Amino acid sequence: MQKTADIVIIGGGIIGTSVAYHLAGLGIKNVVLIEKNLIGSGSTGKAAGLTIHQWSNPIDVYLVKESLRIYKELIAGDNNKELFHPSGLIYLATDRSNEDYLRQSEALLKKAGVRYERLDKQSLTQRLPVMNTADFTCGMFT
Repeated sequence: MQKTADIVIIGGGIIGTSVAYHLAGLGIKNVVLIEKNLIGSGSTGKAAGLTIHQWSNPIDVYLVKESLRIYKELIAGDNNKELFHPSGLIYLATDRSNEDYLRQSEALLKKAGVRYERLDKQSLTQRLPVMNTADFTCGMFT
């Protein structure tokens, strides 16, 4: 075990590992991360972990896009792929206000280069065959 360090980070959750990752990216070599259990096994590992792109703020869209890029980079070539499972999310609209929100979000996603799919009423029924989609006017899959 290493006896000295320039920087010691206590806690191997999302914050601690992110700090260590970014310090390494800055070229800082003598960093120690201390975690009492497995990395990400505390509250971070129990979180829903939604990495959704559906935001009304471009900064939030960028943060999620960058987070996904880093997650994919971290597990590339790793046999432990169960650490991250991207699955997507469907947002559903029930009225004109929801539809307007989805259109606004679509413009942000397009500008940020995020893949998405607009879903009309028929597409919703095909995508969600076991769900009663009668009350929904449209949706968006991200």
